[in-house]
Amino acid sequence: PHPEIIMTRVHDFVTDLARAGKTFHEIKEMVDCVYGDQALKKMAIYDIIRKVKAGKNADDQRKFNPKKTKRTDENIEAVAAAIEANRRITLSELTSMHDLSEGTIFSIIHKDL
Repeated sequence: PHPEIIMTRVHDFVTDLARAGKTFHEIKEMVDCVYGDQALKKMAIYDIIRKVKAGKNADDQRKFNPKKTKRTDENIEAVAAAIEANRRITLSELTSMHDLSEGTIFSIIHKDL
């Protein structure tokens, strides 16, 4: 799963435990046991507990939309083909050729190729 999705699950888990009346130490121990390296930091857990006790909305406010990514297989293949056709092609040329940002082209070159 995507890291954003995992963090939302951790956040929801902590929120549920806080609503159940668990203490910070109980929550921290459970979160560390279940999620290990991907657990929330102490301050994030304290913030969630504080919001739950105050009756405020403690839901995760981050938004993740996997459909928004431009690093699709189709774009990766197109960039790879353009690079294979001309090894001296510039980042700017790739950007205008494929209607992608420089950051997206950079990510495709360095992470996918």
